[in-house]
Amino acid sequence: MNSIFDASTLELLLLRIDSLSSESNPRWGKMDVDSMLSHCSLVFEYNNGQRITKVNPIMKFLLKPMMKKVIIGLEPYKPNSSIILILKSIILRNLLLKKRV
Repeated sequence: MNSIFDASTLELLLLRIDSLSSESNPRWGKMDVDSMLSHCSLVFEYNNGQRITKVNPIMKFLLKPMMKKVIIGLEPYKPNSSIILILKSIILRNLLLKKRV
């Protein structure tokens, strides 16, 4: 799996972002370029701690064991997955990774 911390992967990612335009066709769902970049930015804000969300402790207890394999597994997220589910997964991933350290 590629990592954004690898210089060559990061360079390819930046080239892909630079090639986007308002005419770019969506490859994963229905978002236009502006919506997709905003979505990606929001995800990084949660991961970097710039945005904080409160997680219901009961839901965390129930979902954590079921979602752990999906969230921190090596398999990439599937195209057209629910954005809400992905955001919740990323928030839970952040919580799980913090507990590992």
